[in-house]
Amino acid sequence: MKKKKKIFILVLSVFVLVFLAAAFIFGRNKTFIAPTGNGKNVENNTQGEALAEHQTEINNNSEEKNKLVTDDFSMELPIGWSKVANAVAGVTAMAANVNENVSDAAAQSINFKSYLAVSLDSLLGKTMREYMQSIKGELQKSILGIVFSNENDLMINGQSAHAVEAEMSKQGINLKVLIVTIQGDGDDVWVISYNTLKSSWEAYKEEFSNSIKSFILKK
Repeated sequence: MKKKKKIFILVLSVFVLVFLAAAFIFGRNKTFIAPTGNGKNVENNTQGEALAEHQTEINNNSEEKNKLVTDDFSMELPIGWSKVANAVAGVTAMAANVNENVSDAAAQSINFKSYLAVSLDSLLGKTMREYMQSIKGELQKSILGIVFSNENDLMINGQSAHAVEAEMSKQGINLKVLIVTIQGDGDDVWVISYNTLKSSWEAYKEEFSNSIKSFILKK
């Protein structure tokens, strides 16, 4: 597998920029400015261009429909979800429920859709539990009032993993997230987050569980 070492803060960008990312992918025709690891801003495509790219990203092969497949891994997606164009620096792949009907007024204002993101980072000598504690610590610094729950160790297709749930609020939007770290080759660690509205959590939690259990690294 090709090694891809990323700056730790870029992995966190999927959580810190959760609302900005959603606004970019699904929002109106606006330009999105994404922070990078060096503190500079990068201007990405407009929403219209992103949606056009999204159409080319969807895999129409019936065998691979409802799957997120890259050169490094594959995983099942929740029912009705599909791969979308990657809009956040430091994120390897993203998928979303692009046809989701959201009733929450605040979420509707940015056209938020439930989505997942996958990133690759380095453990830098940490254990899986220590690495997750680092993520939690950084998130607590960045998101006021974030609450963690249901943290546990697990095995996913022979790989050591660690999972935690998080609840947060921003701009009047109440979000619930499943964060899972999976050990890869050597010091590699894969970080997967499933992001949805707190009000949608019960409807999605079983599908999120089935999806993460399907994560398989390509050798």
